[in-house]
Amino acid sequence: MTATRTRAQQGTTPQQVFQSAIASLNSGNVGALQLSGTIEAPAGEDSDTGTFSGQCSISGTSQLQMQLSSGTRTENSLIAAGVASGSWVDEQGTAHAMAPQNVQTPAAWFCPQVVLSSILKSPGSMTIQFVGSETKNGIAALHYLVAPPSLSSASDGSSSISAIAQTDIYLNATTLQPVAFDFNAHPDNNALVNIPIEIQFSNYVNLGGVLVPGTVSKYMNGALVVTLQATSATPSASSVTTN
Repeated sequence: MTATRTRAQQGTTPQQVFQSAIASLNSGNVGALQLSGTIEAPAGEDSDTGTFSGQCSISGTSQLQMQLSSGTRTENSLIAAGVASGSWVDEQGTAHAMAPQNVQTPAAWFCPQVVLSSILKSPGSMTIQFVGSETKNGIAALHYLVAPPSLSSASDGSSSISAIAQTDIYLNATTLQPVAFDFNAHPDNNALVNIPIEIQFSNYVNLGGVLVPGTVSKYMNGALVVTLQATSATPSASSVTTN
């Protein structure tokens, strides 16, 4: 058992582990991050390729623009007065509002250090529970469950807000670098149906003075849907804006 794992089990709080994880990525003073690089979106026997640009802030604002050969798609998120909202813009430039059940989990899934910082920035709004030590994608990892403390029901009374908003976070037991985020997406018209999402982080590189995952892979229902390869990163202490 590594020293890091031992500390996690013997009195180190989850908040302290998250702080150490952020520090391990040289991101202690980072309030916002801009990323760019290449993107690949598998589609059956074919793959759609292009470039991406992403912005994320610990305030909860984020934007991911994917410029693929089939067109450009943009995802926006915003937290105002503690209320999360989101939208996406399709290839024809038409904006669509995201369903409430799909804006509760980390919108800035491509910026793991910013997600960890935003969790710590809002004490009381999210609880962090150490689940245990396990192997995740072949890596010894520390497993944490992040969710709102409230167990109140959703507006339709059909599903727990905590269950909708919970995220499983896996940190490398040795380096504390994020290994994966697991959460659920849902159809726009049914918060009861879970669509498993896994974000995998690998190939950490130093870009702009911070360590970022060079490869971010998004899986839906176990199938790879998007791979981001970061080639540039610009950290700052300011927030980002969305279009």
